[in-house]
Amino acid sequence: MRGWMVLGVVLWTAVASAGPRDDPARTLVPRIDLEGVALATALNRLSLRTGVALQADWPGLAEAGVTPESPVRLRAQSLPLGQALGLLLASLEGRPAVAWSVEGPAIRIVPAPREPTTQATQPAPRPEMRLRVLPMPARPEAPPAPRPIVRGYDFQATPLAEVVEFFRATTDVNFFVNWRALEAIGIDRSTPITLQVQDVRPAQAMDLVLEQLNPGQPLRQRVFWVLEQGVVTISSGEALDQQTRTVVLDVGDLLIVAPNRPGPTLRIDSAGKGRGPGDIVELDGREEDEPSVAQRRTALEQTLVDSILDATGPEIWRPIGKGTIRLVGGRLIIEQTRLGFKLLEPVLGR
Repeated sequence: MRGWMVLGVVLWTAVASAGPRDDPARTLVPRIDLEGVALATALNRLSLRTGVALQADWPGLAEAGVTPESPVRLRAQSLPLGQALGLLLASLEGRPAVAWSVEGPAIRIVPAPREPTTQATQPAPRPEMRLRVLPMPARPEAPPAPRPIVRGYDFQATPLAEVVEFFRATTDVNFFVNWRALEAIGIDRSTPITLQVQDVRPAQAMDLVLEQLNPGQPLRQRVFWVLEQGVVTISSGEALDQQTRTVVLDVGDLLIVAPNRPGPTLRIDSAGKGRGPGDIVELDGREEDEPSVAQRRTALEQTLVDSILDATGPEIWRPIGKGTIRLVGGRLIIEQTRLGFKLLEPVLGR
């Protein structure tokens, strides 16, 4: 077994120093903290974080005493995937002979062969080998490790909690999930999410994920996400529709009314007394009952308010909801809850 540990260090050094740039074992793993989770769950989370397919030879691993439910632990940040897998497998109880091998774009978890071979296989390191496997040279001015580039989202009956973890790892944004509020409407950490999309922004992907939760339910029984001060909060409409806050928007440039000053009416006369063909004649004509500037501005203000109310529906405005809206001196004053401002995003801009 000790010979395997030395071979693992040599192989990992070879991969890290001379492996191809597209080697899946060199894919960086963002921050991850696993404690006492099942091996199958840990491999699934690593696959979601890195986009690398991780396959396990469960029949072969069973002969080594390893099952999908075997508990493992891993706490790491910005490590190559191969190195993270080595630490993960080292945490298996009894330290069975388990290794990983690169097979094309995927990595396979297999029982370690009985005799050393030249196959590029990474066994689980012993704790005393960690300092050799994880050299951390001082780089005072080294740039931060880049986060994984997400080109698509592929969730297949993935628990909601793991989906949120994936967004947290790939966006570098703090997430807060109000699980108590979600459980009140029948949603918990294990609620499955299935989604396959490509080339969409994280905000769009999050919208698509939450649309699967309680579709067709009343507004306050649905799930929403809001971004406030760099933190994404996921909660129910009921929980977000509590306290109100006021926002003042300057809309004076939308309410400019130009005075309508009619000039003389002109026509070209064909011929007349004392006039030749084609002469321009001024007529002192004016339109009747033209609205004043004040009347036109009032109508424009009402149109602006009505368009906002129509875009969101009456549920969030008094007397049904808690919100109010009014115009004062070219300023739009909106008092609304977090839910109300979420529904106003398409109108006011996200």
